[in-house]
Amino acid sequence: MTVRHQKRARKDTVEQTEGGKQVNSAIAKDIIALNKRYLLLVRQLAAQTQGRGGLILGVPSEIANQVKRMTYDEIELLAEAMIAPCFSFSFTEKTFKQFCANNTSENRHAYMTNVLLSRTK
Repeated sequence: MTVRHQKRARKDTVEQTEGGKQVNSAIAKDIIALNKRYLLLVRQLAAQTQGRGGLILGVPSEIANQVKRMTYDEIELLAEAMIAPCFSFSFTEKTFKQFCANNTSENRHAYMTNVLLSRTK
């Protein structure tokens, strides 16, 4: 790690949370940004697909519909209150390895389509 990177790493120091646990402030900001973007994506897909967009994102339709009714400000406040990502990696190790083993974007797209469709059964 270069001196410049070390200084930057020190700059992203820890901050205290309510429970006294320390969290890297840069990571906390990234989590907030990811959660906000994810919730906005849920809202957009739910609006465009009559609530079925949750299939793509792995969100139950009831939650997708609830997020669809939220304002931008409500989503922003919700995202800022979350201390962990509100989404998770929804593939098994086997599925992920098979996805990565496909050599082309076309094959990966087809494989992922099949994985998503198999979840609806």
